[in-house]
Amino acid sequence: TIQLLIITAFIGSILPMFKKSRPTIGFLTVEASSPYALQVWRSFVDTAKQLDVNLITYAGSVWPEPADHQFNRQGIALFDLIEPGHLDGLLVWSGGILNDYEDIEEFLARFAGIPLVSVGIKTEQGPSVVLDNYPGMKQQIDRIIEVHGRRNLAYLSGPDGNLDAQERFQAYI
Repeated sequence: TIQLLIITAFIGSILPMFKKSRPTIGFLTVEASSPYALQVWRSFVDTAKQLDVNLITYAGSVWPEPADHQFNRQGIALFDLIEPGHLDGLLVWSGGILNDYEDIEEFLARFAGIPLVSVGIKTEQGPSVVLDNYPGMKQQIDRIIEVHGRRNLAYLSGPDGNLDAQERFQAYI
């Protein structure tokens, strides 16, 4: 799976920096209340076990806190507890955490000094793993039209500001 590739490449890149035989990696995510978030978390946990890596999950809240969701403060504060020296690296599910992809550099700046990989959003602060949503969505739309003969399609988009949702919508139109 993609998670196995991400963690394997990440650990391979940071292991030479440390004398530990079993690195400790932090995984920053949103609360695992949705089936998709839970699936992502489980796949990272399973992969960490396979690779004999300590994985500490920081299940916080969407950042920055939406004005109408003031109860998220504790989940956001969790990200502020992460300090260099306690972790050998961070996997950041930035695509799930951030409300607006333009906030990526500001959000990740708090983790300066910790090697990290951003999953979902490209960043200047470390390697990034991002999806190319347009071709996959375009292929599915073309198939619905050409193979199944459907012409009147409806599209339900993801949240505003979400680059993945915007790319899929561009393929739809």
